[in-house]
Amino acid sequence: MKKVEPDTVLQPTEWCVARPQKDGHLFYNSRTDEMHLVPPTGVLVFHLCDGLRSVNEIEDELAGALDSDRVAVHGALTEFLDKLVTRGIVEPVHAQ
Repeated sequence: MKKVEPDTVLQPTEWCVARPQKDGHLFYNSRTDEMHLVPPTGVLVFHLCDGLRSVNEIEDELAGALDSDRVAVHGALTEFLDKLVTRGIVEPVHAQ
């Protein structure tokens, strides 16, 4: 089930902690007591989920950082963001 749309704005959840590791970052979700090892590209995506950028803007930033086009990153990015939401690492920002 798809959790993010192109205009979704994401932010880290308050219960997720990211710690650098040798091959990426270890994300710990205290709410579920789960740990996830995330590679460097995934960490970049996590940091782009700053509560200000939409998925479209994250896609643009990532394509630029990887020197790739948006089409090449679109599917993998959306799938990765869906997983981050499902695992409680990031969440949509809700309009106030």
